[in-house]
Amino acid sequence: MKLKIALSLALLSTVLYGTAFAESGFRQIDAMFSQINLTMNGQKADLRGDVMFYEGSIYVPLRSLSEALGAEVSWNGQTQTVDVDFTSDKTKDIYNASQKAMYQYLIMQNNAITAEFIAAFKRDDATRLVSNNKRYGELRDVAKQLGDEPVALLFDKMMASMQIVISGWDDKQASDYRLGWALFNDYAKTLNASLADKVTDLAKNEPK
Repeated sequence: MKLKIALSLALLSTVLYGTAFAESGFRQIDAMFSQINLTMNGQKADLRGDVMFYEGSIYVPLRSLSEALGAEVSWNGQTQTVDVDFTSDKTKDIYNASQKAMYQYLIMQNNAITAEFIAAFKRDDATRLVSNNKRYGELRDVAKQLGDEPVALLFDKMMASMQIVISGWDDKQASDYRLGWALFNDYAKTLNASLADKVTDLAKNEPK
């Protein structure tokens, strides 16, 4: 499969001029530096850093371009060698990225449920409270699919404790209401900390 790489100048208000040095013999040259847009097979790619224009050629940062093409880049200072590896297994990176995205989804949905509870309580809407509480069951099922039973159990506990809150609030039973809130508050703190830790741990495994 042929890979087409197209380079186009970005519209910049200013163009930087500078001096670059060749490593071999430190030959001084006058060159123009700028930012460009990079597309690969018609798709925009991320190219970090400025490129250099010199004697009719465009010099692109090797690491940035190689990583945009899906390669891993390493530097051997002893042999002065750049290694560009297109054969490394990315399966683990893909898995970690998908896991992180799923936990971020759980965090966002959990926050959305909390916001909905606030709105429902303000409007004294018992039906809305009950239907919103059932959404914890959906998040529990996602956690189970991720194989995270502790988080799934916490969502179950959140749903059960909120049901006590709703029942106590609806029946005007203060003791049930207070008990439910005490349980819900503890479970919510544990759940939020657990989800945050999951995302942090997965982020540590992301490729640099």
